[in-house]
Amino acid sequence: MPYNPTTKEVTAPISIYDIQRVIGVGDNSIGNLCTNARVNMWAKYKPVRWPSMDTLSALASGGTTWDPNAAAAVAWWKANNGAYGLSFPSVTLQTTVSGMQSALNTLATYIDGTMNGWEYLKPRGYNYSEHYRFADFIGYNHQAARPIRGGATYDVYARNEVESEYEARVEYIETADVPVTTRDYIKPDDVVLNGSTLYRGLVIYERVGTGSSAYYNAVAWCTGTEWIGGGIWNSQTDPHSIYSSQLGKYYIETMLEKAKTYYMLPVYFTCDLTQPTINGTKANHSAQLDSTAYKAIPMPYTNLLGFDTIQTQRTVVLTNKTIASDYSFVTDIKVLNTASTILNVPYTATLVNEEFVGTPSTSPSGTYLTPLIQGNIDLPQSNTATLVCTLSKTIPSNMRNHIWSLYFDLGGTIYNIGLIQPAIPTI
Repeated sequence: MPYNPTTKEVTAPISIYDIQRVIGVGDNSIGNLCTNARVNMWAKYKPVRWPSMDTLSALASGGTTWDPNAAAAVAWWKANNGAYGLSFPSVTLQTTVSGMQSALNTLATYIDGTMNGWEYLKPRGYNYSEHYRFADFIGYNHQAARPIRGGATYDVYARNEVESEYEARVEYIETADVPVTTRDYIKPDDVVLNGSTLYRGLVIYERVGTGSSAYYNAVAWCTGTEWIGGGIWNSQTDPHSIYSSQLGKYYIETMLEKAKTYYMLPVYFTCDLTQPTINGTKANHSAQLDSTAYKAIPMPYTNLLGFDTIQTQRTVVLTNKTIASDYSFVTDIKVLNTASTILNVPYTATLVNEEFVGTPSTSPSGTYLTPLIQGNIDLPQSNTATLVCTLSKTIPSNMRNHIWSLYFDLGGTIYNIGLIQPAIPTI
């Protein structure tokens, strides 16, 4: 069967009817089908820009599937740009702290919480020597997995009550890492480095200014294996330190200002920024970065994730937190109190965005939302978290371009915790 309605895959021989069914439209134009908005950009085989009208020489023996080891000259699915028909923004890594900050600040301008500058370059037709080909849909998988499933910050707390040193975590979920020759979907690794491994990294920003003049200034960054040292690049020039990570999870230890909101952003790097050791001392990265124009690249489907630096013995725990495809948020807010028992503690919980300042009231201002849950709670000293309240809300459609966090004021200590980003809509 050329079209499988269960897996939503197409195999040869195919017809226009098969293509119509797999992407769910009734158009009879090959050009319109090849450029339809419902075509999954992460499918390995899909319409791309390629100068040849006849691509059938790349079929494997039997003539029903493509040869995964076809020569580059006929492997049309990699497209003219060699990147499977996708493009992405990037910035060049620098050897100085100020230069790196400038580059990573530019990177933040691409972040919109959805594609973050990634694009699917669909064929534009004969006039551009980019033919609309019926055969591009052979092997097309409409349910090809999206490579990234958003992220979240949580467990933000002070590791040292004397110093302003904090530990936080950001996570995201990726599709399986198997050879591209054995799968019918693609990952950013395939697009950026032709199958080589990208390094997963992290940047911490502070928000500077307000309104349309606001921007995000990078204060710390890392990628690769553990980075030990007193500074981002050079301990003599910058007070921040940062440790990294394993694939998909980032545990951060960094010197930041107290009681201030910061923003974490998971990113790709095209190199490992682990500090080299010279004569037993951690050095800066000038020699490493001078040799090649290494890049930092935004991840698709991620966003900046807000968190506050807090000195407290009471840890806020969120459960069941999610923003689904309808942008609805729900969580149980719990508190783990390792200090002495405290009675009748006032609390306030709501959702706020990056423009929020001050204290929320009962009427939303555009920077925070109702329901505004308020009350008082007794917190016993315990290793078991106490449920304070449950908060749920759907983000209004005209406010979904903002960065939303959970605002939780517990007895005057304010927690601002980043939320898992919106789930990827179904095609």
